[in-house]
Amino acid sequence: MVVFLLGLVIVLGALVAVGVRVRWLRGTVHTSAEVLDIGSREEEGGGQYNFMETVYLSRLKFAKPDGSVGYFEQRQGSRPRFAVGDSVTIRYHRTDPSGSAEVPYIKNELMVWFAIVACLTLGSAFLFGGTQIMRGRGTPAGISAD
Repeated sequence: MVVFLLGLVIVLGALVAVGVRVRWLRGTVHTSAEVLDIGSREEEGGGQYNFMETVYLSRLKFAKPDGSVGYFEQRQGSRPRFAVGDSVTIRYHRTDPSGSAEVPYIKNELMVWFAIVACLTLGSAFLFGGTQIMRGRGTPAGISAD
């Protein structure tokens, strides 16, 4: 029963995540932004050796639907992806343009959907296994179903 309930929680959580992500994506606006400047800072890289790495941050400017100007910083990682003066496509949510603005990277989007599909797959396996155990067909070796 525990395996079945765990599977149910995982599947329901993944379905909620799908709903939230699709709703967020439907509320986003795509526009272009100008790269104003690129700065860098040292951050702990983490991992076993906890080394310091240089991380690049780009400051971008974009026009909001009401005609005002929005600004945000985009973390670029250990190497700059664009240069000062470049025009890049961004997306933001209508309700919070500056707070939700991002440069959409296909890799990030794929990782979100991969995690959701992985949770759905794992949850489905738990649901199936839990159902089989409750029916008495999937009892572990050496344990009787009595």
